[in-house]
Amino acid sequence: MKAPASVLVIVTRRIGDVLLATPLIRSLRRAWPGARIDALVFAGTEQVLEANADLDRVITIRERPGLFEHLALLRRLWRRYDLAIATIPGDRPTLYAFAAGRYRVGMLIATPKHRWKQTLLHRWAPFDDLDTHTVLMALRLADLLGIPRQYEVVVAWSGADEERV
Repeated sequence: MKAPASVLVIVTRRIGDVLLATPLIRSLRRAWPGARIDALVFAGTEQVLEANADLDRVITIRERPGLFEHLALLRRLWRRYDLAIATIPGDRPTLYAFAAGRYRVGMLIATPKHRWKQTLLHRWAPFDDLDTHTVLMALRLADLLGIPRQYEVVVAWSGADEERV
């Protein structure tokens, strides 16, 4: 795929899942160093990414937002990114990717119940949380994009964090 100018990585799950998405984010940064790369996460998990040099911005949404908060986010994201990546197979991450990206990839559960989400994504990888590590699942998305995998889980500290510790 042609190098995108802007990428949104959607990781709306717990803090561990956000941290384990950093190899995918690193893969994106190494493949497309000039791209603007943002992440969308649940409020309360953003601290694990705030000092990550592979990201330009971290966007948050509450875990259980109301309808108007959802609509405001969708309006703010609408087609602002060349590429949107849903690392979680849920309805909301897939809808966020659909709204945000002109080109969209994501994880999907390969069952008839979830088949409707295939129409919202250009490419998808099967989600398998029983037999595949979370890092390797996220890196399947790098494979779909044709970029080399980077396996390093990135834990970054700010200067203030270091002083506090």
